[in-house]
Amino acid sequence: MEAHSLPLPVMAKPCSAWTGRGRERGYAVPVLAQPTRVVIKAPFPHYPEANFNEGVRLHLCNLRLSYQPQFAGIKHLNRLENVMARMEWTDNTITDGLLLDEKDRAIECTMSNVFARFGKSLVTPDLSLCGVAGITRGRILRSLGDRCIRRQTSPSQSIWI
Repeated sequence: MEAHSLPLPVMAKPCSAWTGRGRERGYAVPVLAQPTRVVIKAPFPHYPEANFNEGVRLHLCNLRLSYQPQFAGIKHLNRLENVMARMEWTDNTITDGLLLDEKDRAIECTMSNVFARFGKSLVTPDLSLCGVAGITRGRILRSLGDRCIRRQTSPSQSIWI
């Protein structure tokens, strides 16, 4: 599998999330729910120049993403599959883990979106059944418009993260 990083200029922006506080046992949302906003501001990670020139090493995760169309594409706090998949390796020379769906199609990495290049075409997986539509992925899709095709890709194809 050939892997590459796609260099993109992005601006620093805090990440925020809303959480609910339940006071009772169970999952029922109180009528007067009081959300808690969590804001995390961190510097962008520094990636070695070799990642852009030579590519990166990926771990092919054993965990398969399950289908949940109601949450597919949404960035939410329940990323248990990604956490469990990230626990599959400890080798610090591996940049990320490639996650496949139940039909062994490439969907995403544990902390990155996936793009594949076929000649001059850029392809990204369809996230209508599972996966997270990241912020940078959205920027790429908006900037490329119809020039980026959304479809399922197999792990043997050239992957960009």
